[in-house]
Amino acid sequence: MAEKSLQKSQSQPRKKPVIFDRDGNTNVFFEAKNTLLVPDCLFEMSASLATVDKTVYRINRKLKLQNAPEDRNIVIYAPFPLGLWAIHTFTRGHSIRLVLDKQKSYSYWRLLLLRLMLKNEKRRMGSDVFSPLMMRLLRDILSVADYYALTIGDWLSFPDKLPPQLFGLSKNIFWLTDKTSPREICDFVNSPPF
Repeated sequence: MAEKSLQKSQSQPRKKPVIFDRDGNTNVFFEAKNTLLVPDCLFEMSASLATVDKTVYRINRKLKLQNAPEDRNIVIYAPFPLGLWAIHTFTRGHSIRLVLDKQKSYSYWRLLLLRLMLKNEKRRMGSDVFSPLMMRLLRDILSVADYYALTIGDWLSFPDKLPPQLFGLSKNIFWLTDKTSPREICDFVNSPPF
């Protein structure tokens, strides 16, 4: 059965990824009213996301875009640690909603530990270079983890205002778990933004 789903995904034409700059801007105007954006080159995807129409996205290190995504019902799947970037970046977009996983990773103590490790990297390497720690975390979920647009300084700034951002976005965040059904995801993606 896994072979059939693999063959099916290989036979479908690959869509060009949506490119975001580090600030979440893009020059792509989304045609689909309800779009789920997933990171390019994911190792594995939750079975609950299998039935939803998806488009891949990437973060480009050299791109500087001026146009924010147009006002559409866009849902972005950002597995941890990309969720830190997504929460920080898309809090200003009321029509953008997030699907996040590993809710415990966003706890105060885990984020404090992550910040301490990033501060140590900043002390050794500076703030305007990529983070080896975050690259290792990204390589756990992505086969191509060249998210060099996000520097140590960026990763350090993301958790700064996280508690108020999470509170303000609570209606626009769906926490993905092992028990999430495909129907719940479809309902979230197809429902209007709050």
